[in-house]
Amino acid sequence: MPIQPTTDTADTDTATPARMFERPPPHNSNSPLDSVPRRRSFGSKNDLSMLLGKKMSIAGLSSTPLAIPVPSHPHALAHVMHAKGDVLAMSTQSVFSSSPEVNDLKYGYPADFALDSVVGPDSQRERVPMPPRNAIQDLASKAASIVRNRTGSVLARFTIIKSDFFQQGININLDFHLQGAPNFRMTDLNICGTAQPTVSGIASILTLLKSHPQSLATNQCVFISAREEPVIYINWRPFVLRENEHPFQNIKTFQGINGTRLEQMEARLKEDILKESARHGNMFLVHDEIEEGRIVPSWIGIDDLMTPKEVFQSLVDKRFRVVYHRIPISPEQSPDDRYMDEYVAAIKACGPEDHVVFNCGMGVGRTTFAMAVALIIRQSQKLLSSKKQQEAATTAAVGGESGAFDMSPLGPKPSTISASQTWFGSNEAFLFDEMESQNRAMLRLVYILEKGLSNKVSPRSAIDWAMARGPLIEDLKSAVLGNYQYIVQLTSLLHRGSECKRILDLAIDKCDVMINLREVILLHRVQYSNTGNNSVLEKALGCLERYFFMLAFCSYVVESNDLGTGLTFSEWMQGREEIQRMLDSIRRRGLRLNVFKPVEDLAVFAEENRMHTGWVHQQKLIANELESFVMKWRHGSVLVQHMILKVDQWVAETRSQIPIDGILNIRKIPNWPVYGSAQPSIHGVVNLLKVLTSPYSETLPNMGNMKHVCWINLREEPICYVNGQPYVLRDKSLTLRNTKAYAGITPARLEFIETQLKEDVVSEMKNFDEKILVHIERNHAIHPVWEECSAEHVLTVREVVDLLKHEGYPLEYYRVPLTAERAPDPGDLDYMVKILSTIDLKNTAILVNCQMGLGRSTVGTIVTSLILDWLKGFKLSCEDLSSPRLSPIQNPASNQKPLNYQVIHSLIRVIRNGASCRKWVDATIDACSTYSHIRDAIEVWRLTAESEMDEARRRRAVRKGLACLRRYFALLAFAAYLDSQPNNSAGHELTSFKSWMNQHKEFDTMLEEMEHCGFKSLVPVEHLSPGDGIALTNEVLSVVDARQGAVLAKHTILKVDVFPGAQKLSLIERVDGAPNYRRIPVLDVLQSISYAPSNHRIEHRAVYGIGMPTKDAIKNTLDRCSAGPGGSKKILWTSLREEPVIYVKGRPFVLRLFQDPLKNLETTGIVRERVEQMEQQMKADCIAELNRYGGRLLLHSEELTSTGFQILPVWESVSIDEIETPLEIYESIVEQKYQVDYKRVPITDEQAPIPDVFDQLVERLTVLEPDTEAVFNCQMGRGRTTTGTVIACLLEMIVGNKTLLKDPPMFEEVPASPTPFGPDGGIKEKESSEERYNNGEFKLILHVMGALEHGRIAKKMTDSAIDKCEQLQNLRIAVNDYKMRVEALESGSAKWTAMRSVALNYLMRYFYLIVFSEYLIEEMCEVSEWPAKPKQTFSNWLNDRREIQSIAKRFMHSLD
Repeated sequence: MPIQPTTDTADTDTATPARMFERPPPHNSNSPLDSVPRRRSFGSKNDLSMLLGKKMSIAGLSSTPLAIPVPSHPHALAHVMHAKGDVLAMSTQSVFSSSPEVNDLKYGYPADFALDSVVGPDSQRERVPMPPRNAIQDLASKAASIVRNRTGSVLARFTIIKSDFFQQGININLDFHLQGAPNFRMTDLNICGTAQPTVSGIASILTLLKSHPQSLATNQCVFISAREEPVIYINWRPFVLRENEHPFQNIKTFQGINGTRLEQMEARLKEDILKESARHGNMFLVHDEIEEGRIVPSWIGIDDLMTPKEVFQSLVDKRFRVVYHRIPISPEQSPDDRYMDEYVAAIKACGPEDHVVFNCGMGVGRTTFAMAVALIIRQSQKLLSSKKQQEAATTAAVGGESGAFDMSPLGPKPSTISASQTWFGSNEAFLFDEMESQNRAMLRLVYILEKGLSNKVSPRSAIDWAMARGPLIEDLKSAVLGNYQYIVQLTSLLHRGSECKRILDLAIDKCDVMINLREVILLHRVQYSNTGNNSVLEKALGCLERYFFMLAFCSYVVESNDLGTGLTFSEWMQGREEIQRMLDSIRRRGLRLNVFKPVEDLAVFAEENRMHTGWVHQQKLIANELESFVMKWRHGSVLVQHMILKVDQWVAETRSQIPIDGILNIRKIPNWPVYGSAQPSIHGVVNLLKVLTSPYSETLPNMGNMKHVCWINLREEPICYVNGQPYVLRDKSLTLRNTKAYAGITPARLEFIETQLKEDVVSEMKNFDEKILVHIERNHAIHPVWEECSAEHVLTVREVVDLLKHEGYPLEYYRVPLTAERAPDPGDLDYMVKILSTIDLKNTAILVNCQMGLGRSTVGTIVTSLILDWLKGFKLSCEDLSSPRLSPIQNPASNQKPLNYQVIHSLIRVIRNGASCRKWVDATIDACSTYSHIRDAIEVWRLTAESEMDEARRRRAVRKGLACLRRYFALLAFAAYLDSQPNNSAGHELTSFKSWMNQHKEFDTMLEEMEHCGFKSLVPVEHLSPGDGIALTNEVLSVVDARQGAVLAKHTILKVDVFPGAQKLSLIERVDGAPNYRRIPVLDVLQSISYAPSNHRIEHRAVYGIGMPTKDAIKNTLDRCSAGPGGSKKILWTSLREEPVIYVKGRPFVLRLFQDPLKNLETTGIVRERVEQMEQQMKADCIAELNRYGGRLLLHSEELTSTGFQILPVWESVSIDEIETPLEIYESIVEQKYQVDYKRVPITDEQAPIPDVFDQLVERLTVLEPDTEAVFNCQMGRGRTTTGTVIACLLEMIVGNKTLLKDPPMFEEVPASPTPFGPDGGIKEKESSEERYNNGEFKLILHVMGALEHGRIAKKMTDSAIDKCEQLQNLRIAVNDYKMRVEALESGSAKWTAMRSVALNYLMRYFYLIVFSEYLIEEMCEVSEWPAKPKQTFSNWLNDRREIQSIAKRFMHSLD
């Protein structure tokens, strides 16, 4: 029966219970969504204890239940204890069904409606049954410490469960409200959106949409959740996992997680909650948001606990017609391409009449995004269905001919099909008058300004303010319409780009009940200028990225409809590198305002500038009213608003070596018929063709008599010829810079854009009496002029070539787009190899051009010359270093000898024939650098940066210098690639340069180090000083400076590899010459997890660790392991050294830089073959030095003195036979019948192994036979060796261990304290912070444990293996050791930076060992055959789990 409140209220000081549910008057707020009923909460345990200690007279209950109306809204559920004004808010809240069972009543009230007391007349007062006082005290005292001591795999330390439903998120301006489903709304084509609903709210939605079991309709409802964070339903209400430090922010560490793994996390979260509640009498601590910016802890009794998947499954079981999908989207950025494919598949799988409901947390950003995407998809389905019906009707009418759509390779022209007719109905609904569009933009702008300026201006003053600022207001209106520079540039790149943007904008406008995804960009941009809050700017960047992404997706849908490509969106994006580069540029985080052009400068909104009546805009073009009007109203596909056509020839930079009219900066490359030039006019191309194909001329010697001309255009920007002159597309605000939007574009796509540009020019000419507005460059300034022209004189470059070929010129044309001021992309160089491999080298002249004939054309001629050398059979292995081809050509552009740079030395060391390769490239650079010298430019920019006082200009100079150095690096790598490939004329049969570069991961490490060092990378090696502790006499310095080897090069030394103090004294068992020898019995490792050995194992097998041994020590170690001649065992010896080592007289020496002799040379990602190749080359360099110095070799020893370590030079008399590589050492030992299998697996010191290293070790160690044992070594036998032994132990513990998941190791479920609760009822702290860190409980580790399916088991396995291999270093405790050292140092000092880097690397190594353990559990735990093989490699497994990379990226700089 209904519960009614009593009407007898004798006590006037006590409010009636019914008043608890009255809506309080809204408080003053800037937003209508900010009003929320307030509740009092207590901030400390003392407040609660004080109230509990008071004597309270509480009225009793009659036997008849009171008729109190039970509120159905979950936020109205609260219980209050009234005691003469003293209020105790200790609530359990839940959502209950509309018809509670009798069993749900307790003391006459629903069990989940906790009303502690009701006040009646004094004569009728009775004491209400209450929980015992000490039970309340216990729960209250636990609340403060329970979050700090959580032990779940997902609900871990410092995480909370927060209510997912709060009043502030409800839009009270909606016309329709659905109980339990906040912000529910519906748009066209049965697309709906909502915030995270309650269980009853989901049922209400399904009932409303006719998907209820009793509904007569048959359609189903597709429910798609976009939540990326774990959600759990407690008592039918949604709760979300949050970090205690950031309770109002989504957890960002799960970015990239897929729906399946997220649902697995929610299932583990459910288990954590059940275990924790069981420890507290079925009570569980949650946190409620009672008002904006404030949460309170609350205890809740768990009556029902379900994951979202279980909720929908329960509804399906009740015959609701619903299909549930979980497709996570990050709220901070656009979704991953693969998730868009999931959206497309889910929407296309349902019928056109089925409703699709999207939800996120508040039902605002992600939900609106998904609704707009679904609207575009469904409209495309509708259009495609209509198109097929029209084609069928047309076929029937004309006997099979169809002309409804233009299916040409480039698709229908924009004018072929009207977007208004094909996508969203009539013209009236879509294409409104331009003036009406501007008026609407003005109204929306006023609204945005009012909201963005926090209501500090009235509507009237906002309008007055706006109208008073003409130039700025136009830019603001443009931003309201979404015409940001990135969007305009993307529009020009897309198939029917302008129409796609109109389609997208209309879809956004149809879904903007909660938020307009286009206008919110400007809103956040204005708010940032108003407040200076960086988080607001980050939101603006995220919204711009999402809008950009949606436009690309819209183009994909339109293109798929038009062309029927059948590609997925991710496949489509992979083929559009130029779009991906633009998207990556937006995603490059930082406080960058330039991406918001034309509103990049809104300083007028800043507080200090509010009183300014004027506004100074950035420097713009000087143009009259008509010209400004033309640029403003340009609406072509490519020639759009704020874009100009600029003359492409820059006469001021004319330095032609060969006088040919119409073509600037032309020059010939020695030894080859290769020419470089600026962009020629049509007249210039004709003149050059005549010169090259005519007989030899006296005025132009060495030119002519060619049968063919190959023109390679390196321009990446769209070009259009008007009256025979080239014009380039530019942004009017950056007229002297190339448009970066086309970086990475393919040749075919670029030529298609040039076709569209031509059509835009012709279309504009028709509106202005055969005239086109262009811009010329005069005195370094841009001036607008009107060019008279007829349509037939507007040509693309391809049309110019076709015209010349039609007139009989022997011309072949290729477009290879290169980005200005950047190293060429490997794919572009592959294309050039393919082009040049197919031409007749004897009879073909090659023209390579860029814009001015300086930068890119110089790179192009260098690349062309290298390829021609290679095609002619030039091989470095067959050339002497004194060969004329390797000798530099005297060039006026080069003023000095080649300087040496550290990154170049690193590259030369790892490539084959490195020294010869550099000589080849340097000679080619000198030959091709008539006007611009790439190598010398590095030094020019270094000197500029060194002398520059302005920091911004200095950074620019450093950036320019690094770009030149990167180009030099790329040319050397390309030359090494050519030298490694067989000479032939079939370029397509070769291993591509792109694939070759991907195989050399060490190159990436070198370039990252170069970028990290910045200016230091530009300093030549010749200018560096010796490192601390190294003693160099003049004689020794001259030897080191004169070294010319490919590996043992200038300013490198050979240092003894074993230094004093390397041996750990506490290790009892020792082998002479093998520092830090130790043995880890496999049986001990397995017993630590109570696992019996499998059949293929024996009890006496072990894993060994060791430092870098001498030659004799290797044999002594093998004898100790019973692997000597005639021994019973075989040893798999794995060297983890990454740096090149050479043995001299049986002792190991390592290559070091003389300016940093104690630091390893890091080349992360280098493979075994190249390290051993380096060592072979280093041996050759040593032998050359022996011959040079009469059988002596300069070595360096390391001695410990009273002042520290000192590096001392030593001349050693050595024979050639006494110089050996490690591989030769082990081969000679095998010849002596020792049972050893040696392999090199390079790992960078003090870093986590890269995924490929894990795969190599898995492949190597999973084939161990019963009589085979593993030995690992690095330099000291500490970090890398311990990592290797841990990996080996993990394989022993997990592979084939079928009991691991069935009977996992025991875990602590409660804090590790003999008495978990103190005398006051509070939980004792688990351990000190030091113990926690020693246990590996860093935030990085806790988060990855939550993301992994078996995270706790994986950590347990890893910790057990680490503890068993801790003889020299405990990899887990070492993290905290370095953390404490960092905290003891001065923040920002050099030692602090170095120590912190080591600590972070150690933490990341621990992180990846846990992740690897999870991989083994998932992939190899159930194997039954031996040798065991994983289902997939660790690299592939990791690539599919992007959330792991997100976690690593977020915490990569944190030691918390």
